[in-house]
Amino acid sequence: MLDKALSAVEKYNMLSPGAAVIAAVSGGADSMAMLLFLMKISERYSLSLTVAHVNHGLRGEEARRDEEYVRSFCEKNSLRFEVLHADVAALAKQSGETCEECGRRVRYEFFESIDKNAKIATAHTASDNAETMLFNLARGSSLKGLCGIPPVRGNIIRPLIFCTREDIEVFCRENSLDFVTDSTNLTLDYSRNKIRHIAVPALKEINSAFEENASHFSQNAALDEDFLEGETKSLLASAKKDGGFSCEALLSAHPAIRRRALLGAIKNVCPKSADFKTVNAVENILQGGGKIQLSPDIFAVSDGDIIRFKTPAKMSEEWSEDVEPECINGSVCHNGRVSICRVNKKVFFDTQKIHKDMLDYCIDCDRINGKVQVGSRRAGDKLTLAKRGCTKSLKKLFNEAHVPPESRCDVAVLRDESGVLWVEGFGADRRCRVGKNTENVLIIRREKQ
Repeated sequence: MLDKALSAVEKYNMLSPGAAVIAAVSGGADSMAMLLFLMKISERYSLSLTVAHVNHGLRGEEARRDEEYVRSFCEKNSLRFEVLHADVAALAKQSGETCEECGRRVRYEFFESIDKNAKIATAHTASDNAETMLFNLARGSSLKGLCGIPPVRGNIIRPLIFCTREDIEVFCRENSLDFVTDSTNLTLDYSRNKIRHIAVPALKEINSAFEENASHFSQNAALDEDFLEGETKSLLASAKKDGGFSCEALLSAHPAIRRRALLGAIKNVCPKSADFKTVNAVENILQGGGKIQLSPDIFAVSDGDIIRFKTPAKMSEEWSEDVEPECINGSVCHNGRVSICRVNKKVFFDTQKIHKDMLDYCIDCDRINGKVQVGSRRAGDKLTLAKRGCTKSLKKLFNEAHVPPESRCDVAVLRDESGVLWVEGFGADRRCRVGKNTENVLIIRREKQ
């Protein structure tokens, strides 16, 4: 075990001379073996060693026994000892975390509070690594989940990551090192224990070197993951386009990198939806366009050119206002959204610069029937386009013109008692379009908001 642990320390550059190290020690075989290993190499590296123990308040007398054992060991060996008493069950209930999540957070916050610049040594082993890989695989995992437990993450180091549980037990016997046993590790009440006591022994019957092989696989997987992640970041950077990502760039990439890029984009906006099924669905709308709901308020939206991951824009509100008779009779009327002004034909042609789109903002005033209103579209609204000679619903016209659903109520519609007179961006209905027989023109302009 000593050689394997030293190999891990050197391979991953876990320690430097004079390093301050906080050893997370529960009192179990793994953590006690790690502590003794650190004590053995302490002189070589001139380590400043602190032992940290957390009593989670979950196992009553057994937890007090563990604490006293670690405290006693530290006193006998003149080691600095720090302990935290926490009611993890109550804290988890308060925060909404599981006990496991809360316990982990509490532990690392405690370790950081002792010395934020120190290395934090935890006793994860090759056996733990194999169990984690199987657990991730059973729950559903990408390659990243099969990288197992990283030997180093930030200031956290795991010197026993190459050592199996058998290595630990032999080391403890050879060094007459006592340890305590957590009774909850012996039951089958937890998923990880089922993997430890049922799945791993079955796999070791097939190959006794299963844990070592799993360790080798996870190391190779970590290298592959690092390379693929770099390629994925490059793709996402080069594919950025107008607040989203170019569908063409994504589709031209290798499927492995494309899918990882989509997974990363989904994780960035909605981590809980980042799974195999969702990536498939989003990949399927890259070419033909479409919309996939990732959460109640987040969507992946593709038009075949750009895919965006966003919350839907706030829908514009419906509105409607009467147009006062004086506006029709000659006064300029402003209602904050549109201005309306009636002029006779001679004034119109004498004062306006007429261009091909000008008439799209005018109607024949004398063809208005009864009361006039301006507002947002209504269900069933139709417009007969003079240029095309066909009648279409506003819904269909908006769809054809790609007017965003959230903006449609903001489009101004002028109507009388016979129906739609004019629609902003589309022009006048055929029945009231300005023609050679028009005597009075109603000019409609959109006010700047």
